[in-house]
Amino acid sequence: QVVAEWLKLATGSHTISQGLSITGDVEFGVAATVSAAQIAIDGNVLAAVGGLDLNFQATAGDLVVAGTLGAGTPFRSLVITNARNARFDGYLTLSGDFSQIAGSGTTQLASASIDGSLAITTSSVQLAGSSLMVGSFVSLQAQNAVFVAGEVEVGGRFEARANLDGIGSEGFAQAVDGFI
Repeated sequence: QVVAEWLKLATGSHTISQGLSITGDVEFGVAATVSAAQIAIDGNVLAAVGGLDLNFQATAGDLVVAGTLGAGTPFRSLVITNARNARFDGYLTLSGDFSQIAGSGTTQLASASIDGSLAITTSSVQLAGSSLMVGSFVSLQAQNAVFVAGEVEVGGRFEARANLDGIGSEGFAQAVDGFI
């Protein structure tokens, strides 16, 4: 397990193949000049203390978090400045907000508990886990499709805007077992 008090990665692809315990705010970044670089965390990401923020910028590359994020002690917020694809396979726990400012691919969330808001702006959004609980509002802005496959529980409004580029016939889709 890697223990990080402060971590800023700024060039090339980054793969952390074990768990990560964080004791301070963390920024993961890939330089804009590195095309298709990837940020991958294969293990669980744990907050050693509460109130920590995570910031990701994969630019033209992908972000993949395979394990749980914030189990035990939740992170405060998670911000994705930009990524091609962003995928969170494990359970995500935040005491604040999850926001993605920009993206050019698909953002996938499995299951999560987000006490604040969930705001994603990208090409395509998939909420494909068994349960997503958001304490405030949900805003999904997709150039292409928005897909909901699991249960989404929202404490405020739910807004999903799809096919914002006006090209094709993508839209909002909800699976048979999906529930909002």
